[in-house]
Order: sequence, then C-alpha cells, then structure tokens
Amino acid sequence: MTRPFALAFVLLLSAGAGMPMQAAAPEDAPILHALNRLTYGPRPGDVERVKAMGLQKWIELQLTPSRIDDRALEARLQRLETLTLDAETIQREYAAPAMAERRQKKAAEGADQTARATEGTESSDRNARLMRGPVSEVQRKGRQVVSDIEEAKLLRAVYSDRQLEEVLVDFWFNHFNVFAGKGITRNFISEYEREAIRPYVLGNFRDMLGATAKSPAMLFYLDNWLSSAQGAQARRSSGINENYARELLELHTLGVDGGYTQDDIVNVAKAFTGWTIERPAAGFRFAPRRHDRSEKVVLGQTIKPGGMGEGERVLDIVAAHPSTARHIATKLAIRFVSDNPPAPPVHSGGGQ
Repeated sequence: MTRPFALAFVLLLSAGAGMPMQAAAPEDAPILHALNRLTYGPRPGDVERVKAMGLQKWIELQLTPSRIDDRALEARLQRLETLTLDAETIQREYAAPAMAERRQKKAAEGADQTARATEGTESSDRNARLMRGPVSEVQRKGRQVVSDIEEAKLLRAVYSDRQLEEVLVDFWFNHFNVFAGKGITRNFISEYEREAIRPYVLGNFRDMLGATAKSPAMLFYLDNWLSSAQGAQARRSSGINENYARELLELHTLGVDGGYTQDDIVNVAKAFTGWTIERPAAGFRFAPRRHDRSEKVVLGQTIKPGGMGEGERVLDIVAAHPSTARHIATKLAIRFVSDNPPAPPVHSGGGQ
C-alpha cells in the first residue's frame, strides 16, 4: 500500500525546516519547528529526546505509529467506557433513556402549568427550580458520550507518544467535520472517528473520503440519509437534498474556488440519492428505490446510470481533481509548515 501522506510530511518538513524559530538555540530550531507543527507542542524533555534520536529518525517513527508503545495512554482511556461502543449500543443504553426521561419531565411540566400560573410568580419560580432539580443519573449518562470524546481528545493530546497520528486525526476530523449538537449525530461520533477517520490518516485520501461518505455520522449530519429522487417512495424524505453534495465539493475536496457549478452540485446530489442508513442507529445501506436513475454530468464527466456506483464514481472524480490536490495541499502546508507556507509544497498533482 502506498503512503502518500508519509511522503508529503517529509517534503513539508523539509520545506519548513529553515524557517526561523525565536528563543531557540540554532541547532534546536528545526526540532522545535517539528514539535510545534507535528505534535501538540513540546513537552518537558521532548527536545532532548528528539535530539538524541535524530530529527529524521523521530519523524520516521512518528510516521509509523504502530511501532510506538502507547500503552500508558491506553490505560488512561480505559475508564472512558463509551469510546469503544457502537452507535446502536449508545442509542439503546445512553441516548434513548435520557430522551425518554426528558419527555416525561416535559409532560409533567406541561400538566403543572395551570397550577403554577395560579400560585403567583414567586411560587412558580420556586416550583420551576424544584422541577429542574439536580441532573439525574440517566441524564448524566446521556451526556457521557460527548464528555468521553472531549476527555479522550485531551488525554491523547497530552499523553500520547503517537503525537503526529493524534494531530492528524484532529486535522482530518475537522476537515470532515460533523456536529454533535445536531440530533442523534452524537451517537455516531465515537464510531466515526474510530472507523472513518483514524484508520486512514496516514493512508489514501480517496479511502478516507469514501469512509466518511458512508458514515452514519456524515449521512445524518448533512441529511443525505433523507435524500431521495423526486417521486420515490420513501418515508421522511422531501426529495433531493444538496447539503452533502455542496459540502463535498466546497470543503472536502475541490474548495470554494475549485471550479464547480450549481449544476455540478445538483448532479452530485442526485448521484448520492439512496445512500442512507437503515434506521437512525444502524449502519450504511443503499436504497435503490430512492435513487435517481438519470444520466449525470459532474465536472464535465458523464456518469451513466449505475445505482450506488454513481456515488463512488463521483468520489473518484473529485479525489483525482487538481483543485482537490491544491486545496488539500494548502491546508496541510498551513498546518504542518507555516501559517504562510512557501509555494513549493502547494502543487496541483493528482488528488489521491
């Protein structure tokens, strides 16, 4: 398997190695530059450890995280019980009970509204405070999923010796961002990072693009799970939804100035109709009856009717587009070289 990101990092660091680093001994400047860009910042003793190993060997080791013993971090993560759970378990054991309790509480508050109004403002406020009360164990457990994710990110940033891998996971999660505050998206986020982001951060961009496109987190967050050809028989659908198509072109691949048109967005959205989830807590599936069967033209390339394969073809087209290479290379250079990177690392080669 090719390692395009690994090669990219060696080139990026070479481009940035000569950049000035204030308040550092001249011989330490390249090390500090690497630690500031490839990690969450130098920890006590990091400069000395890298110097003893040699900067190039340290970078090569970071590029092969499986060779780095990270059991100390793993021990800290073990108490965060939701990190390894699948979305169905999270929905059943954490989210659903909390939602049911909130509904019961809301119903009780509605039934009490008339009594509160007749008791006067002071009594009403007191009753409202009593009704809210302390956070129940069910609600605490319902919030635990996001809390565990947040704590895990902090623990990994501070304690992991696989620093580059963790920075890359954060970089790509932000690039393919989903929002925990939208409905049940939070149920999918642990699984999303674990299965659609983390395995691909030092691999092939097209593979990660495909994994995120099929993730229930992305399908739910950008509403593609509801997208359906006009007239198709599908519950909870209002026709073709362009949210994912627009974000795919504008943010995930080509970039806002990448050369696509509104017609491209519409045809990409049509190509992804039928990409959905079985039910809100299950995995990806393709629903043929919801798919738009017309011929599409995306970025000048004709896509013949082909069911689920049309979406895969779109991903192939945009992953290989020069605008994608330029957009992704620019983001990588800004993160790993400089806020104002030199021109050489940013080129328009193939987007694989």
